[in-house]
Amino acid sequence: MNETKTYNKSASIAILGWFLILCFGPYFQFDIAPLRIDHFVYPLLGTLLLIILTFKNKKIIIPSCLYIIFAFLLISFIATYFAIMQEGFHISKVPFLAALDNHLRVVLTFLLVSALTYKNKINIQWLLKWLIIFSAMLSVFGFFQVYDGWDAIHKLVERISIDYYSGRSDRGVSIPKLLMRIRAVSVFYLPGNLALFMSLVLSLLIFARKSLNFNRYMYYILLTLNMIALVYSGSKGLFVAIFFFILILGILKKWQTLNRVILIITISLLIGYNYSHSLTRMYLSYVDFKDIRVLFNKSLGQRFGKFHVDKPKQLENQTKKTVNKSVDTTNLHKSSDIQPQTKSDIIDKTAVKKKFEFNDGNLSSALKVVNRNKLIGVGFVSNVDYGDSMLINLLVRGGIIGVILYLFFIIVVSIKIYLYNKNLNTKEYALAWIVCTLIFTVSGIAYPSFIQDRTTDIFWWIGALLMMNPVINNE
Repeated sequence: MNETKTYNKSASIAILGWFLILCFGPYFQFDIAPLRIDHFVYPLLGTLLLIILTFKNKKIIIPSCLYIIFAFLLISFIATYFAIMQEGFHISKVPFLAALDNHLRVVLTFLLVSALTYKNKINIQWLLKWLIIFSAMLSVFGFFQVYDGWDAIHKLVERISIDYYSGRSDRGVSIPKLLMRIRAVSVFYLPGNLALFMSLVLSLLIFARKSLNFNRYMYYILLTLNMIALVYSGSKGLFVAIFFFILILGILKKWQTLNRVILIITISLLIGYNYSHSLTRMYLSYVDFKDIRVLFNKSLGQRFGKFHVDKPKQLENQTKKTVNKSVDTTNLHKSSDIQPQTKSDIIDKTAVKKKFEFNDGNLSSALKVVNRNKLIGVGFVSNVDYGDSMLINLLVRGGIIGVILYLFFIIVVSIKIYLYNKNLNTKEYALAWIVCTLIFTVSGIAYPSFIQDRTTDIFWWIGALLMMNPVINNE
């Protein structure tokens, strides 16, 4: 362990190959079960590789931060036991395995990295440079897929592609006949997933430019392509990423970099505007509001309830039509005892809608369950839908204690990465990873950010490499 280690090309190439699969390899979902092939391949092959490396190294290093995740899982299993003892909760095998896989992937990732780096030094710069190039290729690939200008290219790409931008596109998914009953789903099938991945890549490009050491022209091409992909994602994550990019650059007083980033953002938005006016209108709707309740509804996707907001002009027109109809009815049936409604009566009744309705939220049923099981949640039960929210997922799985443990785990990993890399040539990567962690944490309010497979697989692999590589290699 004390000898000076050189970069191991085989280990670095193996990790890069895994990144390549994560970026471009479609995963399949079988009709007989809602488990994707990812739920089999990564756990099984990863566990097999871990066993082989453990026997080869004759030692396994368990990072101390993983004990926090073990504590979280223990709380979740205890909560599951108490929940199924209650009426109304049950466990199904497939959803249980999928939920367990979501939270065990980070454990397997850190164990694999510790085993791989025990006798091998990984070239992180080389890995990250290729990852950024992969992401730029995805951006170009997706652009050709949704752009109708070049029919020949579009048809070729559509024939072999899966719709990376399906969140804002009406294109169908091309499925080869050989797949038969297997449904292909892309890695960036959801807008939020694409936005998170591009936020990770852009964090590296913006905050680790010197360490990446790209040619100037190549750097700006890559930065622009990935920023365009972030804009084209059609996700609210665009605002979260831009906010933190500008905030951190301002705190660090990197004004020149900040000006360049704002310029690239502006160019990307203009390109997005020229491509799709509907996409632009959707983004503008988040900033063009006169009531804070409207912003609340849009930014959180009505997950935590809904504010009902009146539209005075539309309401006025509706009431006039209703009053006129009621007047006509009374003229036809003068003997009737039914009295016509007045305009003021109708406005008084509809004015009740000016309030927050907790029960109208997409996650209201899960929140009610959490409210009754605040401390440790209900664990891995299968009939509570946490929806698109990392926060609700943690509250369901482990309650308030689970949320505290998971946040503590993220904080500990971030601190370790900063401390282990602050005096090394990888310190810029550590800063970029921490910025990305802030984006993922805030996005987790309305999106399952830390358990979104593939995107967070790459996120945790980078984090584990930054934490384990310098420690095991005695740097």
